[in-house]
Amino acid sequence: MKKILKNKFVLFLCVLLIFSLLLALIYVNSNKIKTDIVCEGSIVDFVDATCIVVRDESLIEALDDNVVSFNLKDGEKLPSGYEIATVYKTDDTYKKKTEIKKIDEEIENLEDLKNKYKKVSENFNNINNIANEHILKIKQNLLDNNYLNVSKQHEDFNKSIVFFNNIIDNFNTINSLKQKKASIEKTLESENQEKIVSSCSGYFSTFADGFENSFNVSKIYNIKPKDIDNLLSSYPPKINNKAKIVKTPFWYLILKIQNNKVKNIQINDYVTITSLSENLCNISAKIIAINTDENDEFSSLVLKCNYITKEILKLRKEKVRIKLKSYEGLKFNKKALIEKISPKIVKNNKTGNETVVNKPVFGVNVLTHGSSKKIIFKEIVPIHFNDDYVICKNKENSNNELKKYDEIILK
Repeated sequence: MKKILKNKFVLFLCVLLIFSLLLALIYVNSNKIKTDIVCEGSIVDFVDATCIVVRDESLIEALDDNVVSFNLKDGEKLPSGYEIATVYKTDDTYKKKTEIKKIDEEIENLEDLKNKYKKVSENFNNINNIANEHILKIKQNLLDNNYLNVSKQHEDFNKSIVFFNNIIDNFNTINSLKQKKASIEKTLESENQEKIVSSCSGYFSTFADGFENSFNVSKIYNIKPKDIDNLLSSYPPKINNKAKIVKTPFWYLILKIQNNKVKNIQINDYVTITSLSENLCNISAKIIAINTDENDEFSSLVLKCNYITKEILKLRKEKVRIKLKSYEGLKFNKKALIEKISPKIVKNNKTGNETVVNKPVFGVNVLTHGSSKKIIFKEIVPIHFNDDYVICKNKENSNNELKKYDEIILK
């Protein structure tokens, strides 16, 4: 009985000891100072928004109940007065004219090939000479037991035969295509074909969405946040136009940006469009206007881009990410940042008198290492900060300034 009681007592003491140790660990950890290390780094200031792409555009005249065949590809540059398209009265005429155009292109390609090897194709004795030369080389290599060269000569001989056969086939193909073209032309009804001529120079695009006349480019510098809201919520009018001309190689991107972001940028700064549509990224753009509305938490931002492609000609309302600025220096956890009031000596330049003024300052508490650990407040000059990190100036030459690898205390 006594032995049982003794065992229970020992067990109780063990449980009590373990419980005490756990409490001690919890207490130590709860009172342990949390720290982080200062490093060199950067913070990139991004803005994500829905933007509107604005261009100086001219719609190409719409022709109802007609078939239009364009002579340009998307993104091609054209001068003023250029023949943009041919207009056909019926779909049958358009199909036949398109087939004739394809035949002409094929004939042109074959004629180029024929002219390239004109001397060879006009003198068929050359074919015999080349063939005989290959045969003689094959015989000689066989006599010399040089079987590797025999294989190579045989391959060259076959290539020559195929090449010359193709030349002969080209003559036959050209004649056949010309006959086919003449046959189609006989079935065409005579009609006066109308031509569409460009009224201005620029870049051709078959993407016309109805927004072309929704905004006057000349007013781009004065656009307000509410104007952007109206454009984003509006729907384009229905149009019959099938193409347009973008008059200039530059275009504009307009969007709303939070007022706290505006403080870090100014007109004539260059920013980077890091993502725009699926295949467009890292486009440089110049800030040409920032318009702030006192009654709005947003400002309007207008960017000008000088880079144009056929993909850009199709953009209108797009999700965009813009890299406004990059800040570099000493980087540390924002939880370490302290703001406090500190007395500063201010000198009057006129009188030379000095006065003590209480001013707000930023800094961090640094844990020093040595014979005894100390906590020192070091003042900093913040360059930029976001929700997580702070970037400050790096003044390595001063002993009292924050340095790389300093251990800072987190709040």
